[in-house]
Amino acid sequence: MSTSDGLILMYHRIAAPSSDPWGLSVTAEHFVDHLRHLSARYHPTTLEDLAQRTTSGRPLDRRVAVTFDDGYADNCHVARPLLKQYNVPATVFMCSDGLEQRSEYWWDELDRLLLQPGELPRVLEGRIAGRDFEFDLQDDAVYSNAEAIERRGWRALGAGPAGRRQELYLTLYGIMRLRTHLERADDLRQLREWSGVPSGHRDSHRPMARKELAAIEADGLIAIGAHSVTHPFLSELPEKEQRAEIEQSKHAIETVLGHPIDSFAYPNGSYDSGTVRLLCEADFSLACCSKEQTVTHEMDVMQLPRVVVEDLDLDQFGRLLARWL
Repeated sequence: MSTSDGLILMYHRIAAPSSDPWGLSVTAEHFVDHLRHLSARYHPTTLEDLAQRTTSGRPLDRRVAVTFDDGYADNCHVARPLLKQYNVPATVFMCSDGLEQRSEYWWDELDRLLLQPGELPRVLEGRIAGRDFEFDLQDDAVYSNAEAIERRGWRALGAGPAGRRQELYLTLYGIMRLRTHLERADDLRQLREWSGVPSGHRDSHRPMARKELAAIEADGLIAIGAHSVTHPFLSELPEKEQRAEIEQSKHAIETVLGHPIDSFAYPNGSYDSGTVRLLCEADFSLACCSKEQTVTHEMDVMQLPRVVVEDLDLDQFGRLLARWL
């Protein structure tokens, strides 16, 4: 690592949900600490500026760009005013399907059905993803508030499942991750019928609506990029479907904003050389992946690396940046 490098940070949400299996959320209090530290110790800049510097030879020295993936509504209502307060620019990568409906992303819906306190039928039995499936929740069929609080720190990556509900979440996620959007919707419908949990969504977990997407960039501090239509694993899709995810997301977002967009973030960090080619053909000029490393000169601007930021306090965040820069 070098003090002459740059860095791109990847956030998702500024929130404090009761469960966070993928570690997507940073509390507003910690985010304020991050912004203060960035402003005092580094050089916050736009993603576009950082990308241009990689190819032009201009100094990168300790410039840091902030990005958000998925386009959760809290990006507009919580992150935006804080970014404005500390004058830190950011780029938000939006999944365009979220603009059309107020439902939760599928991984959050799975969380809503399985990881919240309450009682579920002891055995899940039926056809999921076109196959016979049976899972016994045992004592976890009844899930108390105290148990949910105790397991709040459980993460899908890293430590093993904290209980049968977490194990079921991981099992179903693994089955559903490569299903099509419509197939997953059917899987979730069956799970809702089994669980008895009413249909609906948590307003705290919804993506931005059209008006919010237009509003978030109004003061010029936040840029909008595309993040596909339905957040698939792009490299697992045939070229025709990849193209549709890329081009349709660009068109939908540009229609809302009324101007072109040229940046993209690979959902799930999944892409291959064909995906990069399709982005170029769709007139994207830069793209972010999920490889964790610093930004250096002559780096491919269609594969810009990023460092994931979790819910770190000030000392932890300071050490994270110091390790990379």
